[in-house]
Amino acid sequence: MSTTDVANTAEVVFEVSGMTCGSCAARIQEVLVDQAGVEEAAVDVASNRATVVLAAPGTVDGLTAAVEEIGYGLTPVPSGSPA
Repeated sequence: MSTTDVANTAEVVFEVSGMTCGSCAARIQEVLVDQAGVEEAAVDVASNRATVVLAAPGTVDGLTAAVEEIGYGLTPVPSGSPA
């Protein structure tokens, strides 16, 4: 990613519920990266967090709905919250 791309992206951190293993994390990550506007997604089972880089700031409702559709919960973490 170039420096100009960074200015046009938004990073959002989510709390993930219902995730119990690495396979869960991989499935959630796959669903997230398949969503329109998502440039990158990383899901960590140990912290129950997902970090998503969006192409532009926008709503996360579609991401939440897509993850809920496969049986997991996704809640945005307010910026500045401890990891």
